Amino acid sequence: MLQKYLEWINYYYPTKESARLQCEQATIAMQEEFPELNRVRGNVLVGLSYRPHWWLVDRDQTEVVDPTAHQWETKVLEYNGLPEDAEEPLGKCINCGELSYKSRGGQTYFCEDCIPPSVFPKRNPE
Repeated sequence: MLQKYLEWINYYYPTKESARLQCEQATIAMQEEFPELNRVRGNVLVGLSYRPHWWLVDRDQTEVVDPTAHQWETKVLEYNGLPEDAEEPLGKCINCGELSYKSRGGQTYFCEDCIPPSVFPKRNPE
């Protein structure tokens, strides 16, 4: 990562506490300072969990610049960007652990495949 990016991050988000839950705001502010960076919304793998997150990439999309990555106890293992119009997940299914989405029946604690018939009957029973 370029030194100018590290200096900016260390100045504005020097601690885990200052970076915690600030990914959206931090990437907006950092992109204003460095317009050559592009914001990305998606999920990151931290430990054993995927978490919603914002980060930046350089113009070539070869380098991740994450101003709040140090908010977690462990290193980010993987960055998965989402299309700009992608739906935000509501949470994780309590049965299988998959992300659930409102448009796919995830208005309960279950994903579409795991919704018990007693909670939400199948839309197109065959």
